[in-house]
Amino acid sequence: MNHLKRKILLKHSLFASQLLNLKFLTREISLSLVPETDICSVLQDRGWIPYGHEIDCMSAGKLSEKLGMEILCGDFLKLEIDKVFDAVIMLHVLEHLKDPVQHLNKISGQLRKGGVFFAALPNIESRSGLVKLGLEKLKLKRKNIAGYYDTEHHLWYYTPSTLRKLLQKNFDVITVYSGDRFNPGRSKLNTIIEEKIFSKLLWHSSMGVLAVKK
Repeated sequence: MNHLKRKILLKHSLFASQLLNLKFLTREISLSLVPETDICSVLQDRGWIPYGHEIDCMSAGKLSEKLGMEILCGDFLKLEIDKVFDAVIMLHVLEHLKDPVQHLNKISGQLRKGGVFFAALPNIESRSGLVKLGLEKLKLKRKNIAGYYDTEHHLWYYTPSTLRKLLQKNFDVITVYSGDRFNPGRSKLNTIIEEKIFSKLLWHSSMGVLAVKK
């Protein structure tokens, strides 16, 4: 993998840096719920066989043609999938699901034992979100109608603690960390500050979770 493509993948999710280091992923078959162009293309370059899922079949057809990979379509809970995956990726999906427990049960059933589950999603307890919300209430900041902490598009709000509880039935959680985006243009010093300080403080409005199927 060339340096530029690695940065593109990391820009979308810190999951990449975790996944690339998991040596026990030998079969290298992954399912991406809401396929991400750069992630899927880089995984393909590394020899993975990525599959995607899109609920709308017309959109799935266009995505399949664009990405050159199989995109499953329809109600995920009703799909009969005859494959077992090494990894399942959900980028900002979990907060939109009507029944996240059923989806996680389904995902667990499609993962091999020891397979990896990764999700990126909003953290309602993030320090940045709480600060912004406080400033808005004090009229010191304009209300952000698209803020993670106040949007009608999100059916569920999670904290690191509630996320761990949600996953504990089917998964062993390896890590929950702050932030799911990586800026390849930032300085080395800013990178160190980000990874060593802000990530530990759960400052960012987003968080990522990496878990292994029991």
